[in-house]
Amino acid sequence: MNTEEGIEQIIKYLTNHNIKVKYEKLDGNFNRIIEFEIDGINYYIEWWINQSYLKLKNDFSVANLPFRYININPNSPTRKHKYKLCFYDIKNIDTGFLYNEIPFGSFKIPFN
Repeated sequence: MNTEEGIEQIIKYLTNHNIKVKYEKLDGNFNRIIEFEIDGINYYIEWWINQSYLKLKNDFSVANLPFRYININPNSPTRKHKYKLCFYDIKNIDTGFLYNEIPFGSFKIPFN
């Protein structure tokens, strides 16, 4: 999913995959922060139309990962987790054979 589709679509995408999402609409102000939880760990997405950021803490001065795409990889090689929630900035090029748009170096969060 491309984050340019909007903040509501990101929330819908995460909730459709049974990921707990917290998002509060603020009166008169636009809230750019989506909080979600996987395996008891809270993560934060700071959404912007052209670039979003994954954060481990909802703070201005915290390390972040810029990304444009979110995707679910259903091919987790472990028994503990079935899926990986992947964040990445550039899609792989479609070569036809066994194509997967998720780059090897994407940030992956395992979950069930």
